[in-house]
Parts: sequence; structure tokens; C-alpha cells
Amino acid sequence: AVGVALAFVISRMITVPLAKTQDTISLFANGDLTVQFDTDGTDEIAVIAKNLDDMSTSLGGVIGAVNSAGFNISETAHDFSAMAEETNASVEELRSNVDEMAVNLDGLASSSEEVNASVQEVAAGAQTTAEKGT
Repeated sequence: AVGVALAFVISRMITVPLAKTQDTISLFANGDLTVQFDTDGTDEIAVIAKNLDDMSTSLGGVIGAVNSAGFNISETAHDFSAMAEETNASVEELRSNVDEMAVNLDGLASSSEEVNASVQEVAAGAQTTAEKGT
């Protein structure tokens, strides 16, 4: 009877911590990274639980860093988008100024042609007057 009781106690010393560790692993596997493994003791199960707890902490740090990097990438993309919009507005303004300058140059060319025609008329008139006076 003592042997059976001793076997039961030893069995419970193994199965209870193992069941707790298994339940915690299940929670961890389903995405709960806040779980804490029961690391009390020095037996093999406690050592495994300690290693799993360390892994959980490390993984939480990695996920935090990935989230932070994702936020930074999102913020940078937003900044690039704003800069692209500003550049587009500047290009549009420059295009408008170039169009206005082209219109002004066309007007200047027309005015130059008119002045040239007037000068030719005056020259022709002067020549006609000179020819009549001779």
C-alpha cells in the first residue's frame, strides 16, 4: 500500500507540472504571448518551463520590434506621400508658369513682327519720298 501511495505521489509530482506546462504551451501556441510558465523547481519540467518562458519573452521582444518597425515604415510612407503631393503641386505650378511665359513670348513675337512691318512701311515711305524728291 505504501508503494502504491508513493507511486501515486511521484506520478502527481510529474503529471501536475507537466499538465500546467502543457496548458501554458497551448495558450502560447494560440497567440497569448503574455503567458508565464511555472518555473518553480529544479527538475526537468521546471527547466523546460524556464526555457519556454525565456523564449516567450524573446519572442515578445521580437514582435514588439517588428511592430515598431512597421509603424516607422508606415510613417515614412506617409511622409513620402506628402512629399510627392508637394512635388506634384510644385510641378503643376511650374507648368502653369511655363505656359504663361509661352503665351507672353508669343505676344512678344507678334509685337516684334508688327514693329518690323511698321519699320518696313516707314522705310518704304521714306524711300518713296526720297525718290520723289530727287
